[in-house]
Amino acid sequence: MERMGVLFVDDDENLLNGLRRLLYGETRWNIMFANSGAEALDMLTTNEIGVVVTDIAMPGMDGEQLILRLYQDHPDVMPIVLSGHWDERASNQHLGPYIQFLSKPVPPQKLREALETAAGYAQLVMQ
Repeated sequence: MERMGVLFVDDDENLLNGLRRLLYGETRWNIMFANSGAEALDMLTTNEIGVVVTDIAMPGMDGEQLILRLYQDHPDVMPIVLSGHWDERASNQHLGPYIQFLSKPVPPQKLREALETAAGYAQLVMQ
């Protein structure tokens, strides 16, 4: 069975590099990175992605707009918000309580647990 794709989307290259280091050697998922919502949507058309972890505050297409596009065009993809600009209450108000919210900086174990949960749901939906 092919590993599930997990796509991280953030305009902060330093954050993406930190995630690369944190998840280096991860074998459960196929980890990918995008610098914008538009790049993420392009990657979704050519890769099998089950989970998208996105920042909210990004130029151009922000994370909220990206998630709304996921609902429309990629309903099987499980989104996770990873933001230093929103809190859980704002995430619930804008996107609903069913989306996992992680605050920056996120502890590594909490990130892995959120990925495991989202990947589990994505696997169920994709069957």
